[in-house]
Amino acid sequence: VNFPCLNTSAPCTVGAATACPLTNVQIGTGTLTTFPNPTPFMGLWEDGRFQMLFRASELQAMNINQGILNSMALNIPTVNSDNGYASFSIKMKCTTTNSLVVGAFEGGTTVVYTNALYNPVAGWNVFNFTGPYVYDGVSNLLVEICYDNTEWSSDDNVESTATTFPASASYDQDGIAGCTTPSSEEVYNFRPNVRFDYSESVNPNNYTYSWAPPTGLSNPNIKNPTLNAVVGSTTYTVTVTTLNGL
Repeated sequence: VNFPCLNTSAPCTVGAATACPLTNVQIGTGTLTTFPNPTPFMGLWEDGRFQMLFRASELQAMNINQGILNSMALNIPTVNSDNGYASFSIKMKCTTTNSLVVGAFEGGTTVVYTNALYNPVAGWNVFNFTGPYVYDGVSNLLVEICYDNTEWSSDDNVESTATTFPASASYDQDGIAGCTTPSSEEVYNFRPNVRFDYSESVNPNNYTYSWAPPTGLSNPNIKNPTLNAVVGSTTYTVTVTTLNGL
């Protein structure tokens, strides 16, 4: 039994780097860059925290299943700010949350990218993660972006697409700690277009194996059993089942 790309890291964490082949997948094709589009780069305010939600069904429709996310990108057609975004970070989380609401930001996220001072560029801004984020393929995916400036400048709008549910939430203000501000003040039925560098990969520990017949096998319930000497010709069949029974 051979898998095209193995990743034995725990799901919904940052894992070890792999040599898995990557596919660039874009979610969202809208071109809206004016209000009420949400943008994580609200440079008109000194500080900001932004969360966006991708439902598992949306990811699966784009063939993002169990696998790793190596980077993400956001499209800024025109850069208006002039002082960058300090203490800039991106975090991710597998979640059961189905829509975002005004109120407490969701916690428990994992840092995948940091930059002491991020200066955006016109076009697609690519954020290469410190390590691949291991997506479990069944949860919704939460992405958080935040920054803490000491001066304000101008907004940098990103291309966004309308959603059928509140998929973005934000809070922007001066003189606060943007990355730890506790609650959102706005939600949007829009979400920034995102490109993920994705590789479908599997953790062999998430599967059970059943070889039939078991004759001559060292263990009929492991991935690659050893075949001992058998008399005659025997055809073996293996059934591989995920932990959730598929």
